[in-house]
Amino acid sequence: VPSEDSDVVTRRLRALLAQKYDKLLAADFDTDEAWFVKSASSEPAFPVSAEVLTHLQEVGADLMKTEEELYLHVREKRKGRSDIKWLKNVLGSGTHSDKMAALTLLIQESPLHSLSHIDKLVVMAAKGKKRGNVSIVDTLKELWINSLLPEERKLKSLKQRPWNCLVGLKGSCSQHETLLRWWFEDQLKTKYALFVGMLKALSHDPVADIKLKAVGHMFDLLYRKPEQEQALLSQLVNKLGDTNRKVASMATVFLLKLLNHHVNMKGVVSREIELMLHRPNISQKAQYYGICCLNQFVLEKDDSALATKLIKLYLLFFKVFVGRKDLDSKIIAALLTGVNRAFPFSKEEIEGFEEHLRVLFRVVHVGPTATGIRSLALLHQIMESRQSVSGRYYQALYSKLLDPSLRHNVHQQAMFLSVLFKSLKSDPVISRVKALMKRILQICCCHSPNFVAGCLILLSEVLRLKPVLWSYVLHSESSDEEHFSDVVVMEPDDRGSLSHNDPPIKDGEGCDDEDGDGGDGDGVR
Repeated sequence: VPSEDSDVVTRRLRALLAQKYDKLLAADFDTDEAWFVKSASSEPAFPVSAEVLTHLQEVGADLMKTEEELYLHVREKRKGRSDIKWLKNVLGSGTHSDKMAALTLLIQESPLHSLSHIDKLVVMAAKGKKRGNVSIVDTLKELWINSLLPEERKLKSLKQRPWNCLVGLKGSCSQHETLLRWWFEDQLKTKYALFVGMLKALSHDPVADIKLKAVGHMFDLLYRKPEQEQALLSQLVNKLGDTNRKVASMATVFLLKLLNHHVNMKGVVSREIELMLHRPNISQKAQYYGICCLNQFVLEKDDSALATKLIKLYLLFFKVFVGRKDLDSKIIAALLTGVNRAFPFSKEEIEGFEEHLRVLFRVVHVGPTATGIRSLALLHQIMESRQSVSGRYYQALYSKLLDPSLRHNVHQQAMFLSVLFKSLKSDPVISRVKALMKRILQICCCHSPNFVAGCLILLSEVLRLKPVLWSYVLHSESSDEEHFSDVVVMEPDDRGSLSHNDPPIKDGEGCDDEDGDGGDGDGVR
């Protein structure tokens, strides 16, 4: 009755709670329907007083106690006394694995009547040895995914329930059953939160295999169920800073796999990683894994705001590390890669971007080869998008061609040739392209054969795209530049005039003395 006020709803709830009910309310074990189907409710929460809420908790517990007793009586009639006796013996004196199997069977038969069995599994996981803990945690994880948690919604507590709708139901049976189901879901929510806390504790275990197991369970639960997603996501992101490199790498892999399945979570995950990056006293290794995870995001046209946000984050950290003069760090390369990947999707202007461009130009000249090449790639992409590729960029590219470290850094040569080809292809100034082509041919004399082959293929592609350059290749240049040639020696003929036909004088020729020592030089023609 949504129109009634809180006092009326409270009065009706008190009348409902005063009633006693001693019949089996939930018979989900007779059908294939999941327990949470009848507990679903799309109505908004209706607040009640703390006193009434406490009373509801107590009545719900009493209803569940009576319900479990009635269920055991019905189950004994259906299964037979021998089966029930065997289960009691296994639960009382069986082995660790037998107890776990028996409890799992009971929970799968009827989750709604198995709250005490879930408690027993949780206690076994908390008190057992490490190896036993992991096996019970594995079992509990499968039960949460396959039997206990709803598919596409989160569990609700009693505070989140529409109590005005409960008192509006016809018949005390329906009202008591609904209250029972809501109370069960409230208890299940609490126990699942405890299980997530157990996974968090295991993720800090000194044994790497146990940590990997816990991180894998966090991912499985986050991937398939929405319950406790904020806590699970926070813990998974936190493992990016784990001291074990394998655990940190797997956390990155799991986060990217999560985004491939849940595309709409990119903003939530990026915000959580950003919070981790800004923590005080965080290690540079953790920042590196966080940046590497962010720069692997698959962005789309609709992600303009996210791309701009990521670029601002990358440039902020880039400025910090350049200020520390830590240009040879792997994190610099990861930051530049992230800006390169996010820039095509950003449609907003970034404040102070010109200052970052000046820093990038400085890094091209003073930074290591790998960082300089990535900076060139980023500068070309930025300027080409603005349709304002400056002469300063081509000057930096021209000087980078003579970088001696490029000869020995084989892994960066392919990236450099890619940047070089894009720059030549998009340059509208033919004279500048000619100068760059000449410099490329000059450096081919001192590079390895594979780099030379790449340069020749690059030039052939440029000539194919710009046929006007063939005239420069096939013909000599114009006489605008200095031209050097050998001097032609001319001799006088019989008439005393100079002749161009006589051959040049060789050493020792034209001497009158027989010794050929040149005499006093009078005989030289």
